[in-house]
Formats: sequence, structure tokens, C-alpha cells
Amino acid sequence: MHRVLVFAALAIGFSLAVPSLLSERSDEEKSVDLAAAERTPATSRTVRLDADRSGHFTAEFKINGRKVDGLIDTGATAVAINDTMARKLGVKLKPADFTHRVQTANGSVAVAPVLLKRIELGSIRVRDVRAVVIGDDSLAHTLIGMSFLKRLRSYRVENNTLILSL
Repeated sequence: MHRVLVFAALAIGFSLAVPSLLSERSDEEKSVDLAAAERTPATSRTVRLDADRSGHFTAEFKINGRKVDGLIDTGATAVAINDTMARKLGVKLKPADFTHRVQTANGSVAVAPVLLKRIELGSIRVRDVRAVVIGDDSLAHTLIGMSFLKRLRSYRVENNTLILSL
């Protein structure tokens, strides 16, 4: 139960504290996103995920080419990974990179904004996804938040199945 509360608090914290991270985009990053969108084929790519026993949608993603188990969290503003996962994904951070703070059930924690090269789920591939890195003691699992989901054409739940389309 404590972990559920921590996840809920993280989601609330992200939704309150991280929007400014996502809106700070340089002209270079905007052109990268546009270029990626122009290369996306017109055909739709769809992935369907059944809810687990607790009603959550989890899946094996590929982030920066590495397999990662992730929990889809529409209440999280950004994708969130812990420090250990960031290192596995090739994201190199210094203590000075943890420049923002979010509020969780365990109190305020520092986060480092990062840009993930690629997130894949089945046939869905999204490049240059904004994320935050959080210390291992504050985040046990990878959360796939709105910085990924809003890049899709659509996502919806039907009959306990999450349908994601690019």
C-alpha cells in the first residue's frame, strides 16, 4: 500500500512541478521533433495492453535501445526513471544536474531533466522524449508519463485494454 501511495504522490508531484521542464524547448529540439514527425509513415501503428490484476497498464518498453519494464501513468507529466536505470540507458548525470524539485509522499526530491533518444513499445517508436531522473530511493519503477503519451496520435481505454496509436 505504501508503494501505491508513493506512486500517487510522484504522479501528483510531476503534474505540479514538471510542466516547466517540458515547455523549455530550444529551437533545435523543435526542429528535431518536426523532422521525426515528417519521417513517420502515414499508416497507423497500434499497440494494445491489457490491464494487470490491479488495473495498471505495464509493458516492456525499449528506451535508448534497452529493455525496460514501465508503468503507464497518465497522471505523470513526464517519463520518470531512477538513477540506476538512467546509467543503464547511457544517461550520464552529475549531482549538479538535479536542478528541479518535485513533491512526493516521502517529501521533496531533486530531479534531473533529460532527453531520451528513443522510446519504443511494439511497433510504436517515439524519438527525443523528455524525462526526469529521480534517485533510486524515491522511485523503484519506470513511469511512462505524458511526455511520451502526448506524442502519440491517440490513447484510450476500452474494455480494460489500453489502445495506443501512433
